[in-house]
Amino acid sequence: MIAQNDFKEKIFEAYDESEKLFQKAKSNTIVKGSDEHLDLISEIKPELKDIIAILGQVNDLIEVNFPSSSKPEAEDLKRSLHMLHSSVTMFFDALKSKQFYTESFPECINDLATEVSQLEEYIEDINNYVLSNDDAIADDLTDELHAL
Repeated sequence: MIAQNDFKEKIFEAYDESEKLFQKAKSNTIVKGSDEHLDLISEIKPELKDIIAILGQVNDLIEVNFPSSSKPEAEDLKRSLHMLHSSVTMFFDALKSKQFYTESFPECINDLATEVSQLEEYIEDINNYVLSNDDAIADDLTDELHAL
């Protein structure tokens, strides 16, 4: 099991990367096919792949480490994940809203959508666990995760 601080560190790494890319995504107005367009693709594609990889790591850590956490730890994790989800969703929505990004990075956008969807499922499962009166839901989640 990973230490809680290491887990939060990975969540904050994803958050920081999302915020950085969100600023780039909302500010660019580029002519398709221009040198600037090609330069931006070369610059942003590795960064998109990085955030997708980091989100994948966060999701993998949740799968491996949850629900072995106590409810207070799960509550703390839930807050961090909600913060990350908020940032990633703003960034993802900014990407999808600009034709430049949807045409330039369709594979990255699909991969990001997959990771965001998985994150949303884990947040919902953790919310249910925190709100539950017993640990039965944790057993159900464990069974579901192992079935994947």
